[in-house]
Amino acid sequence: MQIFNKQVVHERPDIEAKKVQLLLQMAEDKKQLASLEAKILLMLSESEGNILDDELLINTLSESKLTALAISERVAEAEVTEREINSARAKYSEVATRGSLIYFVIADLATIDPMYQYSLAYYANLFNRCLADSEKSADLETRLENILTYSTLTIYQNICRGLFEKDKLLFSACICFQILRHTSEIHDEEWNLFVRGAGALDKAAQPVNPLPEKIPGPIWDLLYAYEKNLQFRKKEDLEVEMANEDAKKKGAAAASGAGAGASGSPRGQDSQKKRRASQTNNTLASQLHPFSAVAPMNGLCESMKTAYVGWMVWAGEVDPLAHPMPLQFGESVNLFQRLLLVKALREDRLQFCISGFVGRKLGRKFAESPNSSMEEIYKDLDNAVSYTASRHYNCNNSLITITKYCMSMPADSMYFRVVARGGSHGDVASLCAEERFR
Repeated sequence: MQIFNKQVVHERPDIEAKKVQLLLQMAEDKKQLASLEAKILLMLSESEGNILDDELLINTLSESKLTALAISERVAEAEVTEREINSARAKYSEVATRGSLIYFVIADLATIDPMYQYSLAYYANLFNRCLADSEKSADLETRLENILTYSTLTIYQNICRGLFEKDKLLFSACICFQILRHTSEIHDEEWNLFVRGAGALDKAAQPVNPLPEKIPGPIWDLLYAYEKNLQFRKKEDLEVEMANEDAKKKGAAAASGAGAGASGSPRGQDSQKKRRASQTNNTLASQLHPFSAVAPMNGLCESMKTAYVGWMVWAGEVDPLAHPMPLQFGESVNLFQRLLLVKALREDRLQFCISGFVGRKLGRKFAESPNSSMEEIYKDLDNAVSYTASRHYNCNNSLITITKYCMSMPADSMYFRVVARGGSHGDVASLCAEERFR
């Protein structure tokens, strides 16, 4: 929500200002109504005799009626305005969602190495800088696409500067997978198989391994899980089936209500409708896969018997994702499902194929270790940098690079000092730091 609000403030400050003004107006109207009600109640409690003879009370009631009517009109107008504002704000939700997805990927890096710690304030500043630096456009769709592309790449490159080389591919893969999971391009069932493996299986229903000497038991379990679990439905068929079931439930409920002589309260009916809608959405999400065939792995176990050589040829390619698959699987299996098959048949190539998958989905820059120049690093800095070099590390090249860059900058644009280590130079370094922050 913080990212969303910051984005709307940056892109459309007029909308945000209008929303704040609307909230203040509505709060003031409610306060005025409450004040009038309190005043009328007080006057009624203090009135003596016939209240119709109390001219002040009658005038107050008339005034409150006019005020209430005016406020009601403003509230109705405010509701229309609020819907318009929320509709305009909602157009920016995609960028805010992308920012949130990437932030939680970054937050989870601490589980890999405790050194990977990034505060929300740091990330918010980085995201704001992406909003300011991304290419402008009068067309909203183009502008949003520019922000998405620029912010995703810039944040990835920025965070990679603080990661060990071995963790950079993991970071880019997590960004890629989370984006695709959010857009439903990777189904939850596919993700569970990729991360957790086959899980519990019905061994009685599992076909016999035709080549136990070539296909290990755990691999056979995984292949069977692919064929059994990756079964989806067509949206049209599922919607018809669910509509028929819903009609049967409504008919049974109507008959039950007629027998009881009541049809239930409106609130209860609304609650049932919301519950049915939620169940429908959950069912659609679990059984539909808009980016996959209905049964992409159908016949996989049988094909290991009839086309084992073809599978081994495919798995033996340098880049299996880019080569044709045996039988009908070249047409029925999507790119992530190919990655699942690489995990089962050629796990030693999985890391390479993940890199290729990320490159195909997000671009080659996300599959490569980013190089950063001193100019790019300095541009991201908000304050001084402490550069420490150990005598056990050959720091000459790095120090020369930093010195050359700093010497090329205007003298009044930065504070740069080179201090040797050892002896009493620690005190000199402390004085330099104090002078910089004074």
